Amino acid sequence: MDDPRLDEALDSMPLVLLPKGFSRQVLAKIESPQVRFRLTFLDLALPSFFTLFATIIVGAAVWIYTTMDPLWPQRFILSLQLTLLEIRIVPYLPLVGFGVVLFFGLGVGLLGLALRILPLRHIRPVNTI
Repeated sequence: MDDPRLDEALDSMPLVLLPKGFSRQVLAKIESPQVRFRLTFLDLALPSFFTLFATIIVGAAVWIYTTMDPLWPQRFILSLQLTLLEIRIVPYLPLVGFGVVLFFGLGVGLLGLALRILPLRHIRPVNTI
């Protein structure tokens, strides 16, 4: 289809303007079905779900705020300080956590590589007719 002679022949032909009203006549001949607007199940279910979800989240936040201990900021700061003291006492504790995460990531990566390399489809039996 990439023939330079064909392109040259088409480029040498003069362009002719379309007659007046050509587009309007063509569009008038095209039949288009009348689309009727209808609500589907998802049109109703998704907004209902998100509204219910937001209501539950706001309700839970209000309930937590009203039943929360008034001294929670001080207790939170004390727990952070305790964690920092534990890290100072056992300085290699973060490295152990990093090692566990690293080995877990390597294990998942190797499992993914093994699943990618191994064929996962059944071998079709050969017809011996």
